[in-house]
Amino acid sequence: MPKRKTVSVELLKSMVNEVLLNGDDYDTRGRSSLTLLLEKVLMGSGNYRGFRYLSASEMLNSVNGTQPGINAEGDTTLAKFTNTDGTRVCYL
Repeated sequence: MPKRKTVSVELLKSMVNEVLLNGDDYDTRGRSSLTLLLEKVLMGSGNYRGFRYLSASEMLNSVNGTQPGINAEGDTTLAKFTNTDGTRVCYL
């Protein structure tokens, strides 16, 4: 029988975080699916440490995306999440 190969949880998290930052703006369903998968893996392995929304300044480093996860300069909760993309997150 061939030897089993595994991927570390940290590597998976790093790969998903990269897609969440660099994915095209229109692919929110794909990013949402990845967050669901990653959260199940992180929680199931005892490695969930939360997430944070990506800011507009972080999205400047994105290859394909422009929409931030949060507007840091918003002075109310509503303002912070107006014209944002809830799938633009980074897992800790």
